[in-house]
Amino acid sequence: MKKNIIRRFITIDENGLQDAVFLLGIFVFFAVLVIGLFPDENTKMFIGTDFFVNTIMSVPIIAAIYFIIISFRRNLKVKPSSIGGSYKNKLVLAFIFVTILSSLPVIFASNNFIHEILSRFESEKTEQALKVAMEMTDESVLNISESLSAEISSLDSFMRTGILSCGSEMGREKIKALYAGKGRTIRFYREVGRGDNHMLIPLDERVINGRDEWCEFYSAIEIREPRRIDRIFIEGREHVAVALRSNGFLISMSSEIPPVVESRALLFSNSLEDLDRHSYLQDYFKNWGGIFLLSISIVVIFISILISLYLSKNITRPILDLADAAKDLSQGNFDIRLEKKSDDEIGILVTSFNKMVADLDANRKLMYQKQVLEAWRDMARRVVHEIKNPLTPISLSAERMRRRYIEKHPDVESIILTGTQTIIEEVNVLKNILSEFTKFARLPDMKREWVILKPVIENSVMFFSGHEKISFSVSVDEDVPPVFIDKDLIRQALNNIIQNAIQAMNNEGAIDIHAKCTHEGFSSMVLVSVCDNGTGVSEEDLMRIFMPGFTRKKSGTGLGLSIVEKIIIEHGGIVYCRRNEDRGTTFYIELPVDAGEGSFYGKNTDSR
Repeated sequence: MKKNIIRRFITIDENGLQDAVFLLGIFVFFAVLVIGLFPDENTKMFIGTDFFVNTIMSVPIIAAIYFIIISFRRNLKVKPSSIGGSYKNKLVLAFIFVTILSSLPVIFASNNFIHEILSRFESEKTEQALKVAMEMTDESVLNISESLSAEISSLDSFMRTGILSCGSEMGREKIKALYAGKGRTIRFYREVGRGDNHMLIPLDERVINGRDEWCEFYSAIEIREPRRIDRIFIEGREHVAVALRSNGFLISMSSEIPPVVESRALLFSNSLEDLDRHSYLQDYFKNWGGIFLLSISIVVIFISILISLYLSKNITRPILDLADAAKDLSQGNFDIRLEKKSDDEIGILVTSFNKMVADLDANRKLMYQKQVLEAWRDMARRVVHEIKNPLTPISLSAERMRRRYIEKHPDVESIILTGTQTIIEEVNVLKNILSEFTKFARLPDMKREWVILKPVIENSVMFFSGHEKISFSVSVDEDVPPVFIDKDLIRQALNNIIQNAIQAMNNEGAIDIHAKCTHEGFSSMVLVSVCDNGTGVSEEDLMRIFMPGFTRKKSGTGLGLSIVEKIIIEHGGIVYCRRNEDRGTTFYIELPVDAGEGSFYGKNTDSR
């Protein structure tokens, strides 16, 4: 008991081993792929408590993949031993293996190339330099703003002390002249009204009748504080402007930002934006690039599986057709021919198969004709011999009666009665001989149907139940299926075999009849054995026991077992005899299970 349990525990089923190897291959492939695509993450994965958590979480996933594989194979009824199945599986696995071998280096190289390209945009020094440059640019603008603020403050002081005034045209020109040498532009506006009615009137004669963008700018904003500093883009250039409110006037002092500073600031700003965008793309590809490549690899493998299934189907289809044709040939269909669809190795194989079938058919017909001719020769010799034996006593009895009648013998009446009785008996012998030969020459038309074999065997045994000194044992396996037979002819064949067994045991002994189902190659057969414990058959007689006319009995015709053989052959089966090891003989009858309607078993082949 313990040994059986241990043996069952350590024994690995072939299908389970294939599933385990396939599952292990998938796990190793994805492990290598993930480690290669996420080199920065795999070290974190195997450190700390996360490794234990990830391991626990991966167990259901691995189990799910395993059961998906099992279900997939069971639903498709894929058997490693099925014809074409293992070959197709090998082709599919070969395609997958080649695809994986070729895709892994490409995926790793692509992943490394992407990381290499992105790493070129990743430079803290570059970002720091751009920020410093931006700060320097902003600092130059800030210096201009501080200078303008100081100058507008000094102008305010001069106007408060009365040194300068903007109330007159002369005063305004004086102020402009004072700051013109410093690169400053002065504009004067008069404030009129308040609130919603507030407006600015330009005091510069050049823009009184034209458009003043500066006036529009200051009119659009609300200046509450005495001084206001703005960085504005007006007249196609960028300026720094300071506005001063004093005694109902608005004085604007502006300085144009140098074009070099402006262009550099724009360049640095755009470079920082590009760097930020590249940093975002880099983070995106770091997080999702590996998954994207992993998805591509899965799609490529899936496509390779589809292509391999298509190609393997085209490759294995001719082989399966050849296997089906071989099965039909084994069932007696010598008219089977395969269509040659190509000139490759498969085409050569198809041509060779068709030639082999044609040669087998020709040889079978020739052999059959020789066998028929030889059988009829033996039959003729046997008929002559069997008919000659009764004719001798008939002739002698007739001559004796004629002679006694001519001689007027006193006991002529008794002689005639005796002679006619002899003639009648010998004529009956001739009738029996003719009946046996008629049965052998032409069996009645078979009426075949699906029959359970056990009742047929039991009926044959009941026919001989009157032999009190003969014990019968009948056993039929449960897996024996119905067979397509003529039950009357099969019963006749069994009766002949049982009758021979009884005579071989001198009407005393045991007969064991057993039926079981056997499988060989493409075919399934029902094997019926009839075993006796009689005197047995010599090796020499075993070679001739089914030949017409062969017998060791004084009163036998030698056609009983020949009729049995003919019945079984007409059913597409075979019958043969073997000597038992201890004593007695066993007759075996093999009947095809799949010799149903439309099959080639049991068809008349005499005309072939």
